[in-house]
Amino acid sequence: MNGQRAGAEPAAIVARPSVPQRSLFTRVVNSQDTFAVLLLAPAGIVLLFVFVYPLVQTLIYSFLEINLMNPAGGTPFLGLRNFGFLIDHPDFWASVRVTTVLTISTAVLQLVIGMIFALILAEPFFGSGIVRGLYLLPWALPAIVVAFGWRMYLVPGYGLLDNILAVILQPLGLAKQVSVIDWFGQPTLALLSVTGVVVWKGLPFAVLVFLAGLQSIPADLEEAARVDGANGFQEFWHVKLPQLRLVITIVVLLHIIGTFNGFDLPYLLTQGGPENSTMVLAIQVYNQAFVAFQEGRAAALAVMMLLVLGAFAYFLLMTQTREEERT
Repeated sequence: MNGQRAGAEPAAIVARPSVPQRSLFTRVVNSQDTFAVLLLAPAGIVLLFVFVYPLVQTLIYSFLEINLMNPAGGTPFLGLRNFGFLIDHPDFWASVRVTTVLTISTAVLQLVIGMIFALILAEPFFGSGIVRGLYLLPWALPAIVVAFGWRMYLVPGYGLLDNILAVILQPLGLAKQVSVIDWFGQPTLALLSVTGVVVWKGLPFAVLVFLAGLQSIPADLEEAARVDGANGFQEFWHVKLPQLRLVITIVVLLHIIGTFNGFDLPYLLTQGGPENSTMVLAIQVYNQAFVAFQEGRAAALAVMMLLVLGAFAYFLLMTQTREEERT
């Protein structure tokens, strides 16, 4: 027995079948990353032509002289002279002032009023779902409908707002003074009217986002604040508001971008008048391109607006990121 074991030949080692090495092309084709790129390619191509191409073209136009009234003159290269012309023009700085005032004032009003309405709608009450749905209607309405409606509401002496003010001020004997208020004919009132309409149009979006943020706050935090004896204001200031910092940043950023670039409501309401009191930068771009037929200057102004918004968005997001890292 032992002799047989000693003289037995060792068992043959079974060789494993070799796995063929896949080529680089096969690995790339079968890769999940390649599949993801193929799925994103159509959207990327669309964005390339819809966003990147117009952006590059506008940047190129800003350095050229493009006068549509004199097409035979060609498009000579001007360098930074289009930017210099705009900076030296007094209407440019007037538009910067109007755009800044409109953007900041509407952002503050939407932030404060939107938060108040969101806090009210966050509490359950009878018919709260219907109220939330109806409250979104101003945001869903087209700008042309909003502008046409508010121009009717603010007709001097006959509009809905003047009639309401006349009823309220009747006991004070000031009803006749209300009938002569020209909401879109006086510079200060025109800017206030445009500000009110912009706030009215965009307020539902702010309320919707704030309401979603409030409902996402853990109930344990609110209960702990009440157990510690915090009142309603203290609970909002120390518990709810810190939880809404990112939401507030997003709402403010989106609002500033939309209002700073806003063209439809100011133009439909006042066309920039009276006396350029509502002449925002977007209307200036329109006037340079389609009234003065200076596309180079219009492109330069658009590039300047893009740089300002880009710098502001970067600063706001970096500030928010640093605060989150500290906490």
